[in-house]
Amino acid sequence: MKQNSHMLHLLGRSLFIIAFAISLPARSTEVDSFTSRFEQQEDAYHEVNVIVNELIKKCVYRANKYRVNSVGGLYRLCYFSFADSSPWSKIERILNTTDRIDTRIEGRHHSIYSDFTTREAFALHLAKLGHTLKIKDFIIGSDKLGHFFDTGFLYYKRAFIKGRGVESAMAFGEFQEDTYYGLSTTGIYSYGDLNANFRGMLFWKDLTETVHNEDEIFEPYVLWKDGGEGWVLNPKRPFDINEYLDGGLDEGINCSQYRSKNLDEKVKESLEELSKKYGRYVTCPVSKRLCYDFVKNLKHKNFTEHLVSPVCLDAAKEYETEQSTPNLQKTDSNNQHR
Repeated sequence: MKQNSHMLHLLGRSLFIIAFAISLPARSTEVDSFTSRFEQQEDAYHEVNVIVNELIKKCVYRANKYRVNSVGGLYRLCYFSFADSSPWSKIERILNTTDRIDTRIEGRHHSIYSDFTTREAFALHLAKLGHTLKIKDFIIGSDKLGHFFDTGFLYYKRAFIKGRGVESAMAFGEFQEDTYYGLSTTGIYSYGDLNANFRGMLFWKDLTETVHNEDEIFEPYVLWKDGGEGWVLNPKRPFDINEYLDGGLDEGINCSQYRSKNLDEKVKESLEELSKKYGRYVTCPVSKRLCYDFVKNLKHKNFTEHLVSPVCLDAAKEYETEQSTPNLQKTDSNNQHR
């Protein structure tokens, strides 16, 4: 009986791996936000905004072309403008292939995950790592934009269309990171993914709804006009990624967690090698101050534990203590968080 149970376990794991491989034929699984971090890279901020606004414009055009007059119909068209029916989001494919953006990609053997074995993280051996791009002061994986528009819509649908609430949407995202998009497949639990999901949910809410935030009123990106006009872009509010951008999306700041201490040690050893390469101490977070800025400026404080990794939260607290204690040695000038 014991042998049969073991064989069934192996069979189940094998079927899961095969199903995962089939469902993700070209999808990137994780990104390396460190290996190329300190090299010169062009800021993609403007081009990302141009690409996203083009996709929203195309969605509005198609909605009017097919005489879609419901909010639900508009959302379906816009979702497929960004995500379509393939397992790799359209926005990711665009970012990974366009020559308009300076992206970087690391082969697994030259990445911080180079020592992860197939048994420890089989998904990293089945699919390539994702591209990274620089947006303002942050290094963001193209997968984060995929999470933003794709899983962000699933968050929005669960929280607002189905009425289950934001907490339910977040629990869904955490389940993904605990299982098939994280610990069970890559060995990595990404707080950057969770941030992208959450901020994507806010984008989908912003698409057609007027949002009241404290003393500010944010008009939607798309408006409905009677009298035959249909859906129109709001000239007062083009999409701007900066509205959703902070250190939470950067895995070099908002550190991922790993399934085992062994995997964590392997990443630390890789970062030590990068320290030698760049002549500076490279660790996660790359800066305590950046964690402090992220946590301090986080608008949704009630979701801190969901959005901020424990390592980044501890670093933020350390930085705040150092700044309030004059005689305490400042350790952040060249990334000295240990």
